[in-house]
Amino acid sequence: MWSVKRLINWQVLFIFLFLNIPSCRQKKVVKEKELPTVGVQIVEKGNCIKTVKLFGRICGEEEVIVVSKIMGKVLKINKKEGDVVKINDTIMYILNDIPGAEYQPGPVLSPINGKVGKIYVEIAQMVNVGTPVALVFSDKKLRVKAKVSEKDLSYLKKRMACYLIFDNKRYEGYLEKFSPMIDPLTRGAEVEIYLKENKDLRVGMPCDVYLIIDEKKDVLTVLPTAFFLNDYSSLYVVKDDSTVEKRNVKVGLIGDEKIEILEGVKEGEKVITLGKEYVKEGRKVRFQIIK
Repeated sequence: MWSVKRLINWQVLFIFLFLNIPSCRQKKVVKEKELPTVGVQIVEKGNCIKTVKLFGRICGEEEVIVVSKIMGKVLKINKKEGDVVKINDTIMYILNDIPGAEYQPGPVLSPINGKVGKIYVEIAQMVNVGTPVALVFSDKKLRVKAKVSEKDLSYLKKRMACYLIFDNKRYEGYLEKFSPMIDPLTRGAEVEIYLKENKDLRVGMPCDVYLIIDEKKDVLTVLPTAFFLNDYSSLYVVKDDSTVEKRNVKVGLIGDEKIEILEGVKEGEKVITLGKEYVKEGRKVRFQIIK
């Protein structure tokens, strides 16, 4: 009788364990699926750059607005927009046909070597002395004229490096000169930037210019998204066992796209940049490397 009872108990225990094994496995699978997924950046060495962004316009090395020296009517336009001119080439003729005046056409001459950028008048149009009739420019060397705000004026140094981006191409340049005073109307100062290369650029184009006010090369960097807002004291690291560790750090240069790390993390470690708001220290996570 005792043997029968033991047999029944073992059968009941076996059935209980058999029925619960799938359940345990299911719970384990669900638990793995519930792990939060975060995006991480691999800490590596690179360049950290801080810039001041300005809005400017591409100009020629020289730009001269030509004005009429006599009053009269535009008789003939010798040069079209885009034509090459030399000093004292005739751009147009103006005829003073007022009764009592000499009916001799007066030439309008180019003051520099370059190109005709703009003709402001048409044939038979009346002009006065001092009326702008044309613009002549030289495009052998291009420059950029821009305005810098009052708060950024202290960063400016002559010959400081800068660049502009046009059509996904970077053009290097340097700050040639800038106004030492603030314009009371615009609350800014004008700067002139000379470009080392000008292929595919045209005079008159608007552009964004970046003045490099600080740069660190070959330093450990992380993305700004590794930090919470403007708190640069700590960040989250995913360790080799996939658990999260909060790490206190010391930062150096806070650049436009990267932040220099002086202490706290090492090259090759994984720093959380996406989803850090949903994790806690010590918790296990799944991660995906974001490049």
